[in-house]
Amino acid sequence: MTPTGKSLLGVVDDISSKVGKLASFLILLLVATVLYEVVARYAFGAPTIWSFKLTTFLYGGACILGSAWVLHRNRHVSIDILSLRLSPKARAIVSLVAYLLLFLPFMGIILWQGIDQAAWSWSMWEREYETPWEAPLYPIKTLIPIAVFLLLLQGIAKWTRDLFFVIKGKKL
Repeated sequence: MTPTGKSLLGVVDDISSKVGKLASFLILLLVATVLYEVVARYAFGAPTIWSFKLTTFLYGGACILGSAWVLHRNRHVSIDILSLRLSPKARAIVSLVAYLLLFLPFMGIILWQGIDQAAWSWSMWEREYETPWEAPLYPIKTLIPIAVFLLLLQGIAKWTRDLFFVIKGKKL
């Protein structure tokens, strides 16, 4: 692989790592929000109207923004019943086919629909009306296509590495 190709893969890895680490700080905000709610509710008898929805948004944001980093670190849950019996090259071939047939089309559709939904949400300043807080939904709906795009980039990087391994017999 050319130095430029390796450099591009490194950039994708760096972006995934940085965004994943930044997303992990959302968990600290989540903990602070829950702590605030518990103290307000039980110590002062004054529960908030916003904490439940905010914790949902923070947790969802942390999960989706961290997904590319998890793929980069090869930490997604997988069932290795069949793949453990395969050689590393055969595993890479199965991964190549699975990414082409399943991952890339699925991520492409989610990205396309996510962009469409985020744009629609911003166009009407969408809010949820189930609570008195009327939380804005457009920020979290914007995170979806961003996170899917990053996951798609990391998936393409993984696919490229698997292809290189199948062709050259060594890892990048």
